[in-house]
Amino acid sequence: MSSGRRVRKDVRTNRAALVSAARTELAEHGLDMSLERVAQRAGLGVATLYRHFPHRAELLDAVLAEVLGRYADLARAALDDPDPWRGFVTFLERTTRLEAADRGLNDLLSMDLDGTPACRAAKQEHYRTVCAVIARAQEDGSLRADLRAEDLVFLTWGHARILEAAALTDRPEIWRRHLAFLLDGFRAGAATAAPLPPVPPEEMQQIMERLGTRRS
Repeated sequence: MSSGRRVRKDVRTNRAALVSAARTELAEHGLDMSLERVAQRAGLGVATLYRHFPHRAELLDAVLAEVLGRYADLARAALDDPDPWRGFVTFLERTTRLEAADRGLNDLLSMDLDGTPACRAAKQEHYRTVCAVIARAQEDGSLRADLRAEDLVFLTWGHARILEAAALTDRPEIWRRHLAFLLDGFRAGAATAAPLPPVPPEEMQQIMERLGTRRS
């Protein structure tokens, strides 16, 4: 292998190690994670971290792109389920389980981070696949017709408090009980007319921008 190729491989390897370490730190310490601990966990120096990610937001951006890619994979798995309702339910259960195990994930998902093309592409693919999961269950007649992806964002934010409380008990999976209540409200047969229309995507983007500013 030539020295140039070896350098490029090392750069990719180091970057992946830093993003993986940041995911672990985020899960354990939330958005207050220490960049010094990230570098140490990755087995690299702080100077190497800053060469890859000069600003904390750039590292969080890379982590978010990876997380959204995982969510999109879960959505595609849901689309492969022959039962649209079961696919929808399984998608929500799996994403909620990820959030239950990761202290900072919900805050990260609500931040307006899209500084890189990779993150913007991940956001678009995540939104597209989630909308497809919703639409398929609605076309099947099992999911209430007025649910939108933006509604799931608000419900996820609300459920985050339940996850936080559940982590303080000796029954950390109690969130599954409350998710079951939510899912019953999503069923087409149990639906009543919503009192207000959903938040449009443009307004949701503005909300996330404001939340991101408050957390930065």
